[in-house]
Amino acid sequence: MSEQDVPTAAFATRLNHYIRTRRQPDGSAWSVPAVAAAIGVSRQHMWNLSKGSASPKWEVVCALADLFDTKTDAFAEGLDEEERRRDEAMTVFSRAGREMSVERLESVVSFIQLLEHQRGLDKSDDNDTDS
Repeated sequence: MSEQDVPTAAFATRLNHYIRTRRQPDGSAWSVPAVAAAIGVSRQHMWNLSKGSASPKWEVVCALADLFDTKTDAFAEGLDEEERRRDEAMTVFSRAGREMSVERLESVVSFIQLLEHQRGLDKSDDNDTDS
């Protein structure tokens, strides 16, 4: 992706998505002012970027990619349904991780492992019938 390849609307959509779904290192939610402070731009400029009324400089795209631990190309892409659903699930899991007791989290992990095991058995059953 080059400096001129960051579509403003797609960038704003992705930026707002990351602000809503990612967490700061301390577990708190991001906000537009917090993101602005973290990457060293003015709050007004960050608001304009989030509204799609300003185009980002390449340095800002790189700083945001670092902040949100993603690739720079992610800011030029739209959100597909699967990715939106995965990110929504990750937000729920993240929130649950902070709010649930360790015992409940262990139960959730055990349940997910059971589902993964069952899915593996289902796949092997499908392979057996193909033979």
